[in-house]
Amino acid sequence: SDQAYEIKKACQHLQTRPQVEYPFDILPSHKLTGRLFGKQAKDTYFMLRDDVVYMNHGAFGATPIPVFDTYQEWQREFEREPVQFMSGNYFSYLYDNIIALSDFIGADPEDVHLVENATTACNTVLKSLDYTVESNIVHVNGYGAVNNAIKQISEKKGN
Repeated sequence: SDQAYEIKKACQHLQTRPQVEYPFDILPSHKLTGRLFGKQAKDTYFMLRDDVVYMNHGAFGATPIPVFDTYQEWQREFEREPVQFMSGNYFSYLYDNIIALSDFIGADPEDVHLVENATTACNTVLKSLDYTVESNIVHVNGYGAVNNAIKQISEKKGN
């Protein structure tokens, strides 16, 4: 995506950049204590009311508490000095996250891109591939945004 390209472009000089001090412990204070499922996981990692049960967190899902807490720390850091955050540290933070994520998944950092959401990710991948009139796209996904992207690609290629 354009945003991923801009992040990479802005980070090219960061190979020799000075280390940015993180304003807080970026590892959540809630340590994952093991694999929890069902009610135990819900009670430990989510803020959902007791009378709420989701079968699918995929659509709008609740944010796990450790992720929510870390998100709020980033928000506070931005609010303390917005200009410095955006002009000074933002790209270093993004670059560090790309490196950490690529290490975690065993990928080359050049192949890792941050996107806003799953819809953007699916569209980016689908639209980056070369299709011919003979191409077939087989999928078992019922997600509307993916269906729309595939339909648009098919119409564009004359399928």
